[in-house]
Amino acid sequence: MALLQVGSSRLFKCNSSQPRLTAFKPSSAVSGRTRVVQVAATRNFNFKTRDTEREVKSEADAASTDFQNKAEEYLNSIQRRWDKVEEKPVAIAIGVTALVVIWAASGLVDRIDRLPLVGGLLELVGLLVTGWFVYRYLVFGPDRDELKQNLDKFLSKADGISS
Repeated sequence: MALLQVGSSRLFKCNSSQPRLTAFKPSSAVSGRTRVVQVAATRNFNFKTRDTEREVKSEADAASTDFQNKAEEYLNSIQRRWDKVEEKPVAIAIGVTALVVIWAASGLVDRIDRLPLVGGLLELVGLLVTGWFVYRYLVFGPDRDELKQNLDKFLSKADGISS
């Protein structure tokens, strides 16, 4: 470890394993392998100062506040939708059934994937379908607009909210 002195009064601690310098308050017990070195002011070091700490904290606070606002908005949206549901036990039963079906389908696909040659064939089919989808909907601008309209129409039907 070396203590780097910049100017006449500031000391910075620099470990050989860390390329960045951090502020260091000198004490009377500076001894051992520690040495004080004069550093020329021509080099650009990333010093951690109180101003940068404040900027980072303010950015983190802004991001945290933004995330909290979005989370509250999302939870309020879910609460409003749940309040609109008339038959809550039926909605819960449908949700649980959907989870069980997804779990069973996952197990079935896993068993089919373990059969010889079938897993590779399914991967080839997946690649072909992905290629077709990209060519059909994502390569050309009008096709992307058509895809967006189809998705909006589907989501409005599924959500029950017209946009």
